[in-house]
Amino acid sequence: METLIELQKYAMFGDVRKYIKQVLHWYEGLKEDSGYGLGTQRASSVRGSCVSQVLQTVIVPLIYKVDKRWHLDILQSGSSMDHHNSEEWDFMLLIKNFVIREDDGRFSHRNLHGFEDPDVTPGFVCVKLDEDLDRECIETWKDCLVVHEGNMFLSSQKIMESFKEVVMRIKPMLAEVFDFCDTAIEVNGPAVTLNIRDFQIVGSRTPPVSVGMEENMSIDLVLALSCQGWPIQAKKFYKRNIHSVNFPGYELVKKWTDPASQKEGLAFHVVPKRSDPFGTDVIKSSLEWRLSFSVAECRLSHGCYEVVDSMNEYAALLKFLKIIKKAYLQEPNLMTSYHIKSVMWYTLEQMGSEDFQGDWLLTAVVHFFEKLKNVLDDKSCPHYFMPHVDLFQDAPHEVLQHLAGKAREIQKQL
Repeated sequence: METLIELQKYAMFGDVRKYIKQVLHWYEGLKEDSGYGLGTQRASSVRGSCVSQVLQTVIVPLIYKVDKRWHLDILQSGSSMDHHNSEEWDFMLLIKNFVIREDDGRFSHRNLHGFEDPDVTPGFVCVKLDEDLDRECIETWKDCLVVHEGNMFLSSQKIMESFKEVVMRIKPMLAEVFDFCDTAIEVNGPAVTLNIRDFQIVGSRTPPVSVGMEENMSIDLVLALSCQGWPIQAKKFYKRNIHSVNFPGYELVKKWTDPASQKEGLAFHVVPKRSDPFGTDVIKSSLEWRLSFSVAECRLSHGCYEVVDSMNEYAALLKFLKIIKKAYLQEPNLMTSYHIKSVMWYTLEQMGSEDFQGDWLLTAVVHFFEKLKNVLDDKSCPHYFMPHVDLFQDAPHEVLQHLAGKAREIQKQL
């Protein structure tokens, strides 16, 4: 059986329709043997366990050793959670001693400020503290607080600066755990990225890490605050899918939005990313936190699994669309994997029950490119959970028009 790597030549140098058929045939073969996809998925899962073990037993304990405030829970997120990338790993680090508490309404939170404030960018909030109710938190994070217009806020800018400082302090300690380790640390948005090159994990070290391998790995550590309930900025998603039959499915939506069902895991967080980090506006440059649905996005795959009863086909669709993006939509450098996933989620949501029968992947691809062409023509790509947030907001119109032409070219081959 041809591997997916070999099949990519049809996307890069051949016609799209032939490639789609080859991918469908390839995934049919996965039902009978492990093939490239399942083998890679298993290998990726093993690597993920190794990286998670490194984080759990080495990096997070060292952070806590340096500064006892940083008592962190680990949550895997991003594309690595669905085994789509085995070289880059994304993890949320949840600050244990701070949880955004739910108020008396399903869509309101006492600590989150700015859901409908014109001074706060759509898709962002500010974390407001109360001197009486949040006394312990204020004392713990006093170097990360900013008073603005008489209110006290947890500054995303200051907490990122504090976290980077702590991570820089553990850098020399990593050499005591990893042999031949070269570590580069950089800040990318809300993430502190560890690029660890040419290392070998030695099992006899303390704390012990029972992995023996020479590797390179990139780990994105994204700070996050846990949130209870469901944010008001995403209430349209709830209303749109409260009676969902297919994708994402009512049961999944209920788990996220019903407080009584949230014992299985919180669906959203806030991360320290600002809308204008180099600007002069104090809210946009220092106080804003971005709403993150990373966990919910990873679990959307389960909504698809329940419809098509396959763990591979959702991954096949996403992998295929990312390859097409790289082959046809890479230049100019505007379309991201997140744009592709957002359009794909809308596509799956709008498909009827009959569309998920038979070779539904081909049907989904056809619908996807129709949807992609429409959002490019409209020059607006709504966020899947917060449709009032436009993912094309700052994109040049001439670039979107060029990409719309590319989407039409692909459509002609379907």
